[in-house]
Amino acid sequence: MSLKQSRGLGGNLDARPLLGNASLLPGEALNEDPEDRIALDEDTENEGDMSDENSENEAGDEDALDDPAFRSKGKKDLGLLVSAAMFSNLGKRRDRARPRNLKYKSLGIFSGDNPIRRLCHWWVTSTHYTLIMLVVVLINSLALAWADPTKEDAEVNRNLYWLNFVCTVIYLVEAAAKIIAYGLVLHEGAYLRKFWNHVDTFVMITGILELVYPNGGIATAVTRGFRAFRPIRLIRFIRPVKRLATAIMKAGPYILNVGLLLLVFYLIFGLAGVETFGDFFRFHCVNPNDPTAPIEEDTCAAPRPQFGGPGNVSLPTLPDWMGGRTCPPNYECQFTNSNPSHNGTSFDTFPRAVLTIFQCVTLEGWTPVSYWAMNSTGDFSVIYFILLPLLGAFFFMNLFLGAIQAVYTTIPKHSTDISRRETEPVTKHPVVRKSKEIMARIAAILKRPEPGTSAFEDSFYLSKAHAVKTKVVDTRGWYWLQITTTLVFIAIMASYHDDMAPGFEQFLHIADIILSAVFSIELLVELFALGLYDFFKSIPNYIDIIVVVFSWGALFSGDGGWVVLRVLRIIRLARLSGTWKRLHKLAQVVTGSAANLLWTLMLMIIVLYMFTILGMEVFGGRMNFPEGLPRYNFDTFYSALVSVFSILGVENWHQNTLYNCIRALDSAWAALFPVSILVIPNYIILNLFLSVFLDEFKEIAEAERQDMQQKMEEAIELPTPASSAADAAAMVSVGVSDAATEEGIQLTAMGSRAVSQVLDSMGLEAKEEMIEEVQHKKRKRYKLYGKSFFIFDASSPIRTLLADFITHISMRVIITTIIIINCVQLAFEKSPAITNSNPAAWFAAFRYLDIIFVTFYSLEALIKLIASGVFMHPGSYFRVPWHILEFSTLIAYIAVVSLGTSCPEWVVAFLALIPLRLLSRFKRTRLILATLSRAIPALQSVLPVALFVWTIFAIFGVHLFGSRMGSCTDESIVYRKDCIGFYNVTDSDTGEITDIKLREWKHPDNNFNNVIQALFSIFKMSTGEGWPETMNNAMDITDVNKRPERDASARNAIYFMAFVPLCLWFVLGLVVGTVIDAFDEIRSSAVEIDRGQTGSEDNEDIDPEFIGLNQSHKVDLLLTQQQRRWVQLQQVMVATSARVDAPAPEGNRIRMFLYNLITRKAFDYVSLLIVAGNCILLAFNTNIPTVEMYWIQYWGDRVFTALYVIELVIRFLALGLHFFNDGWNIFDLTTTVFSIVGWFISIYSQELASLIRIFKVLRVLKMTKLTKRQRVMFKTIVLSIPTMFNAILVFVVLLFSFTVIGTHLFGHLTPARELTGRANFKSFGDALYLAYRMSTGENWDTIMHDVMNQTSGWASIYFIIFTILVTFLMANLFVAIVLDNFSFVTSIEEGD
Repeated sequence: MSLKQSRGLGGNLDARPLLGNASLLPGEALNEDPEDRIALDEDTENEGDMSDENSENEAGDEDALDDPAFRSKGKKDLGLLVSAAMFSNLGKRRDRARPRNLKYKSLGIFSGDNPIRRLCHWWVTSTHYTLIMLVVVLINSLALAWADPTKEDAEVNRNLYWLNFVCTVIYLVEAAAKIIAYGLVLHEGAYLRKFWNHVDTFVMITGILELVYPNGGIATAVTRGFRAFRPIRLIRFIRPVKRLATAIMKAGPYILNVGLLLLVFYLIFGLAGVETFGDFFRFHCVNPNDPTAPIEEDTCAAPRPQFGGPGNVSLPTLPDWMGGRTCPPNYECQFTNSNPSHNGTSFDTFPRAVLTIFQCVTLEGWTPVSYWAMNSTGDFSVIYFILLPLLGAFFFMNLFLGAIQAVYTTIPKHSTDISRRETEPVTKHPVVRKSKEIMARIAAILKRPEPGTSAFEDSFYLSKAHAVKTKVVDTRGWYWLQITTTLVFIAIMASYHDDMAPGFEQFLHIADIILSAVFSIELLVELFALGLYDFFKSIPNYIDIIVVVFSWGALFSGDGGWVVLRVLRIIRLARLSGTWKRLHKLAQVVTGSAANLLWTLMLMIIVLYMFTILGMEVFGGRMNFPEGLPRYNFDTFYSALVSVFSILGVENWHQNTLYNCIRALDSAWAALFPVSILVIPNYIILNLFLSVFLDEFKEIAEAERQDMQQKMEEAIELPTPASSAADAAAMVSVGVSDAATEEGIQLTAMGSRAVSQVLDSMGLEAKEEMIEEVQHKKRKRYKLYGKSFFIFDASSPIRTLLADFITHISMRVIITTIIIINCVQLAFEKSPAITNSNPAAWFAAFRYLDIIFVTFYSLEALIKLIASGVFMHPGSYFRVPWHILEFSTLIAYIAVVSLGTSCPEWVVAFLALIPLRLLSRFKRTRLILATLSRAIPALQSVLPVALFVWTIFAIFGVHLFGSRMGSCTDESIVYRKDCIGFYNVTDSDTGEITDIKLREWKHPDNNFNNVIQALFSIFKMSTGEGWPETMNNAMDITDVNKRPERDASARNAIYFMAFVPLCLWFVLGLVVGTVIDAFDEIRSSAVEIDRGQTGSEDNEDIDPEFIGLNQSHKVDLLLTQQQRRWVQLQQVMVATSARVDAPAPEGNRIRMFLYNLITRKAFDYVSLLIVAGNCILLAFNTNIPTVEMYWIQYWGDRVFTALYVIELVIRFLALGLHFFNDGWNIFDLTTTVFSIVGWFISIYSQELASLIRIFKVLRVLKMTKLTKRQRVMFKTIVLSIPTMFNAILVFVVLLFSFTVIGTHLFGHLTPARELTGRANFKSFGDALYLAYRMSTGENWDTIMHDVMNQTSGWASIYFIIFTILVTFLMANLFVAIVLDNFSFVTSIEEGD
């Protein structure tokens, strides 16, 4: 088998699935570099102590799983492969010879010849031991699900106590046998020298402690909490899962350093939040005449504390211009003892602020927090909450994916020089051998004779069957007949819904009978043509059998449950993947990663089970709140599983579990439970899930690249690699020079890896010379072609004059200025502050501006049309996409000016495309858009797969839930037939009648009334929004036209437990992988983006809109030339680890002493220790501290500032003027100056002093120098800055355009559920913030339904396009940027 070896974190990857890798044997692991492993884990436990010969035999048994012959039959023998991989310890031949590791004395007593030790060793290495321990661990783990946490003395708990006693005794016997067999710790292969034995010991000790403390109390609660770790022992019995767990543990250092970097992020934003918001979330509107009235959750304009020391605080009113919320009449804004969300959301202290920030970074519930902050502290706090999700969620959290992927790609693979046993036949493995023998006997009976043999020629039946096979079954007509019948079948299945007309129901019944007959005939024909053996080799045929059986079963029994499973026939549509290239590639990704995804999912299930048991032990029976038991509780295993799964899905996790956990234990430390679920299963294991996809995409892309390179090698003659650094620099210079196109193409053919190798061979000076060479490239001048309007030829003085005029730098500045002014007008023409003051005057002013803009744009378009021509020749006006956009907006603008107030709003909204013209004026944004336009077609291949999965779940949902989610607006009505007339609406507090409304039977926004509604609901839920509420509604359904009741159908949550992995994770993984693959493809190849056939982007004096774009980018299409040179320089510096140290001062003993001091590592560690101490002090900061804490903070700040000053003085005396050559020294000087200035300003203004203290917090960035991996993270951030800046510019302009459209289309809407005083389309500012909110996915579906309820269903198009372009595409662009730079920096650092 041909294997590609890993070349570091960014290199080629092993193409074999992890399933094969999981079967690596310890004998092979012993040949690996010890640093590439965590330790010799349990892979070597049972085999590592064997003789060399026996180990080799066993290795052959397991490595046979990787035999090419066996892997090529993966589809047929998948069951055998899975069972062999999972239980590869079973059925092994054990050597009775003396094991090599028994030469040491165990415990200093038992020698290798001791019969007791030989007996123990035989037992722990036998098949029976593995099987017995697997059963014991399974029983011990699964039994925990039956515990009753609400009743301490329940009988089931007593039974579990005795079961734990028995299992603990078995574990003790197992540990004793292993210790006697292997020894305890002193020699190689001893018990405590293996990681998984540590896990076993921990489980055993916690089991003993549970037996010691059986009678309740804190000790019992703690020891029972450790029950949750018992299922972790299952991992060691499933080798692929163990390999994944090992990969995660190897990623531990990177994950830890990501956590440390996030700690810096939380320190900065947490301390800034405490300084800015503090206790202001405790200010609420209170009725002073009714102290018993409930306090509303919303905050109000908090009075500002003034400096006067502790106990001398005045509270003036917040100025009106800051935009705080004022209380309604008869209410006052007062300080209370409660924060929003049951005290779960606040910035009172640093730990509380970190929890609130973490919630915001998960992009759940962050907008209410921002609104509370704006209501209490003013509108300027919006800046804080714009940066928080942008940096935290879109950037820093993606480092988790980078760390997991970097380590996943380096999981130890087989090497061709040590894997000679890979070619041994698979039959050496006992399990597989026995199964093969049975299958061979069956095949011998069922397999037909081959054509041409005597047995075949003598059989009339076989000849006819062969004729049917060749003339019918193997034809394209039969293939398309099956596809057509499947599509008709899907249409029939999709037509089912509740309350069908009798005639339509009868039609569907007849169609069912016809289709069932057609499927049966197809089945019989294929069975006749292929025979039993060949028929059952195809997996789709099994699906056909299931469909036929269930089709006839549903017809005869009338049970709808039979009908649902028939939808599995849709799997046949997977055959279409062979007719579409992009879809075929996606099918390769899915099939190639299927095994790894299953093992990852199994690891996820084990971890979720552990957290479920832990939740039952910690929170079971403790959530009996005054308002009742919440839906998401931990009183039973099923409810606990649903609760844990809802946290894993992230959506509304703070409302469903976080606040209830804090209330249950009355402690903020309870938040560690849901936070741990988000960090471990979500940010770690789910990112491992995504890494599987990305790894497979890279494997396929690498294979395609190698195939393409091989074809190019056959077509052209490649240049010989340079033999020296100077030759390499010359070759690279030639390759990137515009003056040598052919040589550049040849260099491109070498691929980006070859260029990278050349760069690595160059010195720093050569690289800088190469960059300078690129910087001074020649400029090209565009040419005019053809006759414009069939009158003006290329040499016409009028045409050349107009071309020079429109492309002159001054004209470009004027055009850009006009567009910016027009954008400002679009932003403010709907602002209530302007239009409400004097509508007539403002309308007239905007009218005159519109006329000016239309006139200017018309003249611009006319000049370009004359200068470049219309369409007929290269470089024509309508051959440039930007010009088409420009002309379209001009036509819309003319319509707006002509029709005036009678112009439809959708035409006015079309003017929102004008800001996109700004993107075309700047190269950095134009390149981003060009890259996105290339990536959008790649998403087309994901759409069929997504529709494939969505349709299955939609049809299932219609048959399972149907119209059963509806209810009457009058909650007292049970049945739909009674939901008529009017009802009284009463106040919940006073009981008074406040309104009279008409009874209506309504369905929730996400429903399954029919397949169209179901598909729409599934699309919304696939974005991660609204699925918990839909799951709640599904769990409450009772019957058609009957009011739901809580948990009446709780089992329906299983549907959503399958929905989340398949529709959220699976489809999301395909989207992320496809977009990143498209970006990598564009970036790694020399791509020519041509918008006009003439001109060059490098010519700064030529209008890029007029001449298009025509240049090959070798580094990154997302960067301009200046940014690209900067990134190249940074990469060279990272690759060479270039650092210019200041010269040692000679002739001055004091300076020399100080120089030697600061160049020691110990000095840096002391400096970082001081920073850490300062951070700890700042973490205890509160907005209104006690007297003691005030003085501790006061003097502590001065002490640390004095230490910083001393450090700076030492460094300056030692380095002299070279002090300013180090960026970190300048950074330290700046923060120290801010600290000193803050002392003096605090005397006059505490508010300004608080602002300066926020800048002091930035000092914690020095902690990024702590470790090598911290430097990797920091360098990743630095290298990502230019590209992220460009992407953010496009992101902002897209938000601007959608905001303008929203203000024109939806500005008249009234408040609804999510359309509030701050979240609306009435003003540009509120609409822009609402668009930013929707880009994070925060309740975008509810906002869409609020808009649709007041307009029409067509409004959904706006939100769907917004979600696809902004939420999906732009968010994944950020992911691609982070992953690319993380991979580069990591590969360089690891290679040092």
